[in-house]
Amino acid sequence: MSATILETSSITKYYGKTKALDGISLQLKKGQVLGILGPNGSGKTTFLSVILGVLRPYSGWYRWVDGDVNSAPASIGALLEKPCFLPGNRLQTQLYDMAILHKIPARHRAMRIKEVLTETGLEDVATKKFSALSLGMKQRAAIAMALLSRPDILILDEPTNGLDPQGIIDIRQLIRQLAATGKTVILASHILDEVEKVCTHAAFFKKGVLAGFESLVPESTEDNPVYRLLLEVPYTETGKLLECLGLNPNCVLLEKMPNGAVVDFEPSEGGPELLNKFLAENNIMLSGLTKVKSGIEQSFMKITGEQQQHGH
Repeated sequence: MSATILETSSITKYYGKTKALDGISLQLKKGQVLGILGPNGSGKTTFLSVILGVLRPYSGWYRWVDGDVNSAPASIGALLEKPCFLPGNRLQTQLYDMAILHKIPARHRAMRIKEVLTETGLEDVATKKFSALSLGMKQRAAIAMALLSRPDILILDEPTNGLDPQGIIDIRQLIRQLAATGKTVILASHILDEVEKVCTHAAFFKKGVLAGFESLVPESTEDNPVYRLLLEVPYTETGKLLECLGLNPNCVLLEKMPNGAVVDFEPSEGGPELLNKFLAENNIMLSGLTKVKSGIEQSFMKITGEQQQHGH
């Protein structure tokens, strides 16, 4: 069983008379990727600021593995809100200065800077001034800085903010790779798609309250999508439908219904239209074919009462 790397208990935080966090208690295990999901203003950034030691809780406590209560370890890389660089400095120079602060040995600095620039796709802009970078590049630069010291724990606040679709895919892949090496990642986002595609667990925040916590079992990847579908037929055709579904190797039956079924469909190429074609070729005409919302989307809407925004 993985060790607990972070535990929080009843963390409360006020801004004046406004309660920004209200009794947040959770546990995170080593190697997990936790997505903190909630609308803007739900307390995500405040929570990250508290567990990073940037803000002190009004009450309650947090403890990182092998650490003291309400004390953040040095082995954390973080991107909190907006990237903070000196606008007149060249990106490479800024990373070099940070490498010195992180006490990276002089003989390793150039190589480590090159590695993080490559990981974040910034090799071609290393000599540009920070002020000349696009918003997406600035976001990547902040992630490069967070990775510089090879931290065991990575905390990212809205890591894909300002990125184009390819940049979003690249950062998602980077987070997956970091998690695969055993790093623990916490990311905050208001975009459900982002959390669903990279996280192992999701914490739902609403008005400063931890309204839900779920384990996420990835149902698909971008290369091999899995479609959860509600298939509807006349009552008299249900038995025939179930028998036919059993003949399709790309289908997994999840739920039988009086007038149909819910299935996971994983085609090698194409989409749900292939299943519709397969059934038609077997003389089964669907009266309905609907994509079923994922469990995390259903949970979010139930908890927050909001239709969630999707990423790219």
